[in-house]
Amino acid sequence: MSKTFDVWMEGYAASGDSADATLLASGVEADDFAAAVEIVVEKHKLEHPTEVDYWGKRNDGSWAFYACRLFQTEAEARKSFG
Repeated sequence: MSKTFDVWMEGYAASGDSADATLLASGVEADDFAAAVEIVVEKHKLEHPTEVDYWGKRNDGSWAFYACRLFQTEAEARKSFG
């Protein structure tokens, strides 16, 4: 049974640049959060082919974009760097 998920990217501060947490997608239909992230990653790769190399799966199985972790909720994403 599919559910809907939001996919948030945590904020960052590095090399004089910074950003707050960002909503990458909302209402993604999938069986679980990992599958929702896979959908978002594949869509982003198609829309932004020059950024394909910036997506990566971490050792714990979670995904990251430019080393920023992805989360289900805004609160989780804002724990680091707002």
